[in-house]
Amino acid sequence: MRFAWLIIWLAWATSAFSQTFEDAEKLADDGDWAAALEIWHGLAQKGHVRSLVQLGDSYYFGEGIEVQFDQAFGYYLQAAEQGDSRAQYNIATMYDFGEGTPEDDVKAVIWYRMAAAQGVASAQDNLGYMYENGEGVEQDYVAAFALYQLAAAQGLPNALNNLGIAYESGQGVNRDISKALVNYREAAKGNNSYAQYNLGRAYDYGNGVLENIDTALDWYQQSAEQGTDLAQERLGDLYLVDSRHSQNFELAIFWHEKAAEQGVFASQRALWGIYSDDAGWPRDDVRAEFWYLTALRQGAVEPYAGLAMLYTDPVEGEPDYLRAFMWYSLADGAMAWLQKAALMADLTAQQVTEATEMAVICRDSGYVDC
Repeated sequence: MRFAWLIIWLAWATSAFSQTFEDAEKLADDGDWAAALEIWHGLAQKGHVRSLVQLGDSYYFGEGIEVQFDQAFGYYLQAAEQGDSRAQYNIATMYDFGEGTPEDDVKAVIWYRMAAAQGVASAQDNLGYMYENGEGVEQDYVAAFALYQLAAAQGLPNALNNLGIAYESGQGVNRDISKALVNYREAAKGNNSYAQYNLGRAYDYGNGVLENIDTALDWYQQSAEQGTDLAQERLGDLYLVDSRHSQNFELAIFWHEKAAEQGVFASQRALWGIYSDDAGWPRDDVRAEFWYLTALRQGAVEPYAGLAMLYTDPVEGEPDYLRAFMWYSLADGAMAWLQKAALMADLTAQQVTEATEMAVICRDSGYVDC
């Protein structure tokens, strides 16, 4: 993993500009951003690096001024071209993620290299990710591993996690699950959510440690509470179907919904299954339809038949064969054709035509007008 976080300048001893810069800092602390920005702009025009970086921060984070990524990029670039390592890293991330400038992996790599050469741990880590995935550079697992090592040696939690992944997968280094776990644990001490998830996996499946579902749940929960969708989805599954502990529909739904809201299809599927089936949880056609449609709008095709069945056998009210036929019309396969054929006995020729037209409108609207 890599992140788009920018490194904010920390105080350092400077030239004759320092007092004036510090005066501007005091004005900003007192809430007078307009006066502070005026001072920083004046200093930046003279090439004062610290002021250039501060203006980049102000425009990037909206400190005393409206967020303007293009302006932030311009100020960071001026500082980066003077050799400032943190500004170089910030420029790299902006090229990497297309903020304030068109996305350009090759240029991102160039600037990451400059910052990494000056010892910026986050730059070393992100450059390692670029090598690992062949983004802006030829894929090279050995180079990625070496860069992760450099960043991990500085204690960067994300790099420690990436180093653990390398040891676990055997990419760029001989596979060593013991070393993987050491690095995951060190990263988890730094509250890295992906390392917490990876430790959960280890205890869940007995990978390098004795299988322990309670310890797995604890690590997954720490990760999930920080928003890691993989951990949320796995917690939902464990509380729903795992035989190693008691089933808990409330927690299964809670965690699957957290993951589903982040676009995890497996959790969306689990939720429509829970809500459309009476096996242990009250059927709820409204919630089932919501998650069917959410998945459809992300490009899934599985929900067609499930949506049709909500209308042929609703939990309340009369069947709506017209809308059921509409959904079967969008589905592929012999079963969908058989179901449509069966529904034709309950529909007129005009209704079949209407349902077919409804299906086209529904699909072309991105499953909004259904």
